[in-house]
Amino acid sequence: MIPLYTLFVGASASVVRAALMGALTVIARMLGRSNDALNALSLSAFLMTLWDPAALEDIAFQLSFAATWGLLFLAPPLERWMRAALARWFQDPGAATLADAVREALLVSLAAQIATAPLILYHFRELSLVAPLANLLALYASNERLHHVQSGEAMAFREGSELFAFIERFVAALSPPGEGV
Repeated sequence: MIPLYTLFVGASASVVRAALMGALTVIARMLGRSNDALNALSLSAFLMTLWDPAALEDIAFQLSFAATWGLLFLAPPLERWMRAALARWFQDPGAATLADAVREALLVSLAAQIATAPLILYHFRELSLVAPLANLLALYASNERLHHVQSGEAMAFREGSELFAFIERFVAALSPPGEGV
């Protein structure tokens, strides 16, 4: 099923990486072996470059592996730091619940952005500092839509939507002059 999905969506570098990592996880479980994400990530990179050595020069390949590395190795320490900081600041057992919400909404995305920042700066010579906030707004919008879909409400997001109008104005205000949304 994984190869079919990979071909169906276009087999970009990130899709192939995810498919290989998923297939390696399935194979490990079928063999009764433990799954190690770093091994799956490394073997995926090896197999992709074995198939096409020029993949190393592909920006999508580089960003996909860097973002995944960030999710594996930067998100957990960021989450531990956030839990400790919230526990210190609020001295409340409910801080763990707040940390979970922040982790889901911001820290995972921030970890991927930190990991990819050097590549983005190298390849594009610029870095968006509002990206974490934009991701937070996008997560909010997608969760709102999911909530309305799950509750059976027919909520059509269209250009006239109040939420999307706000997001568009917000992003436009933060964009450099001359760059539209």
